[in-house]
Amino acid sequence: MEKKKKIIDILSGSHSEDGTMFLPIYGLGGMGKSTLAQLVFNDTEFKRRYQHHVWVYVSEVFDLKKIGTSIISQLPRVGYQQNLDDLQNIQLCLDKLLPGKNILIVLDDIWPNEVLELNKLKTMLEIDNKDSMLHVIVTTRSESIANKICAKKAYKLQPLDDNLCWDIIKSCSGFEDTSNNGELECIGLEIAKKCGGVALAAQAIGYTLGSKDLDEWSKINNSDIWNESFGVDVPQHMKVLSSLMLSYERLPPILMLCFSYCAIFPKGYDIFEDDLIHQWVALDFIKKPSEGKEYIKQLLGMSFLQDSKLLSASMRGVRYTMHDLVHDLATSVLADELTTVDASHKSSSNTREQKYCRLTELYMIGCSGITGLPESFGGLKSLTHLDMRYCSGITGLQESFGGLKSLKHLDIEGCSGITSLTESFGGLKSLKQLQMEGCSGITGLPESFGGLKSLTHLDMRDCSGITCLPESFGGLKNLTHLNMIDCSGITGLPKSFGGLKSLTILDMKCCSRITGLLQSFGGLESLTHLYMKSCSGITGLPESFGGLKSLKHLHMEDCFGITGLPESFGGLKSLTHLDMRSCSGITSLPESFGVLKTLTELYMIGCSGITGLP
Repeated sequence: MEKKKKIIDILSGSHSEDGTMFLPIYGLGGMGKSTLAQLVFNDTEFKRRYQHHVWVYVSEVFDLKKIGTSIISQLPRVGYQQNLDDLQNIQLCLDKLLPGKNILIVLDDIWPNEVLELNKLKTMLEIDNKDSMLHVIVTTRSESIANKICAKKAYKLQPLDDNLCWDIIKSCSGFEDTSNNGELECIGLEIAKKCGGVALAAQAIGYTLGSKDLDEWSKINNSDIWNESFGVDVPQHMKVLSSLMLSYERLPPILMLCFSYCAIFPKGYDIFEDDLIHQWVALDFIKKPSEGKEYIKQLLGMSFLQDSKLLSASMRGVRYTMHDLVHDLATSVLADELTTVDASHKSSSNTREQKYCRLTELYMIGCSGITGLPESFGGLKSLTHLDMRYCSGITGLQESFGGLKSLKHLDIEGCSGITSLTESFGGLKSLKQLQMEGCSGITGLPESFGGLKSLTHLDMRDCSGITCLPESFGGLKNLTHLNMIDCSGITGLPKSFGGLKSLTILDMKCCSRITGLLQSFGGLESLTHLYMKSCSGITGLPESFGGLKSLKHLHMEDCFGITGLPESFGGLKSLTHLDMRSCSGITSLPESFGVLKTLTELYMIGCSGITGLP
């Protein structure tokens, strides 16, 4: 790609220079500035020139402290810990981390016009240390911002010509496979001209045209929406919003609902695929996760969702983002159904009460300064989604928390300060998904936990403080996914565990203190995936293990404490994948092993104790 090569050439040309170099990329919203920066950022050959790579999404709220801490979080701080409560300490930390290295930073989507703020940003990242090289790519819509950052090297991303927009529409619509493409081309060229030279507009409208006939192409071309202003004064942005709205209006009603729901996420937010699908299920938008996968595929096709720019792997899976203009669309279609409460603005108690009582979604991500929730919190009767990730200052949930009768999704990941869940927790009768990864301060679950009758997904990874599960745990009759990775404090499973009749996926990797599985374990008749890697404390599998008739994947690598497999093992009639690498304690395989007719993958590397096959 010519544009990517141009940016790489500019950066490569300054590789012999020490210190910091800023390279602004500017152009209209939807032109592909972030995409271009990402192509450079991910280029396999080019990225080898840098030791570290950092991506920071800035957007409309320009927070110097947030930018600084985000950069620091993506750089290794071995042997150096610094309090990052204020800009002075952030600067001290950067002064330690940046010199002596080759680093590429992307500051994506900068908005502020104040010269003072931009100068502070440049000062924060300025290094003149010999043998140091810091390249900072800045994407912005504003030419004035680009010039203030570095007029000499600012790169303007020009609008596409109409023919290129038409090429994008043809590619996204499957134009070449149509039987009447001669008639469609005349209309398509007119639509391409209305895209304002913006790739995002062409991609969205192109995908929409893919399932439409000649009459529908004409309706889209002649729509009055192309003439709407949408409250913006930039003609190209009007064209983008027109194309997005035309695409939105032609979605099936259920996909409209799933898309507009994404407006609850802040701009630039990384949306985890599994979390989003689980939320759609929890809110009864869809019935099965497989439907969600298909809907996400469609939203990606029309650029309503995009792959995350962040490269770092995550245990929580695939991540997506929304373009700012797409987010604006989602927000506009929700209109009065979306209420934003800004705690930094003063308002009357009556106004706050009216807003709060209508709250259905509440995000408190990273509010580490909050030490507790008020007793009145349980009065949020309409609340269906609560995200409290990394509210590490909160030490507990009050008794009234159980009053959140409509709550369907709760995320308390990283709330390491919480030491216990209130007994009233079991009163969350509507709760479907509970994310409590990294809540290492919790030492146990209340007996009332089994009262979460609607719970389908429970993620308790790295809850190392929990030493046992309550006997009521088996009462989670609708639980389908249970993640217990690194729950190293748990020594055993309750007798009721076999009552989890709906459980399909159980991940208990690195639960090294569990010494055995119960006879009732064989009652998990719906279980399809079982991960037991590094459960070194388990010395054997119960005879009832063969009762797992639906089990397809069994991962038991590094379970070197197991000395043999039960004769019932041959009863795993659905087993296709068996990984028993480094199970060095097993000395023989049962005779029944040979009847595993569905087995297609078998890994036995490091099973040094086995001297022969049955």
